[in-house]
Amino acid sequence: MKIAFVADPLDSFKIYKDSTFAIMREAAARGHALYFMEQEDLALHRETVHGRAQGLRISTAPSKLSPPR
Repeated sequence: MKIAFVADPLDSFKIYKDSTFAIMREAAARGHALYFMEQEDLALHRETVHGRAQGLRISTAPSKLSPPR
């Protein structure tokens, strides 16, 4: 399955607590193709939504990052 995520910029993710990242990682672990776009990558033209997405690969290994102190 191809899954596209519309989210904040990836570099702003706090992967130790971000639910979008958790869903992305689980989808990747299940073998789905992932795509990513930000809100400005979406457009509505004649009642049809268009999006400019980029492929996304993430590690399915558990993160060793912890929250900042």
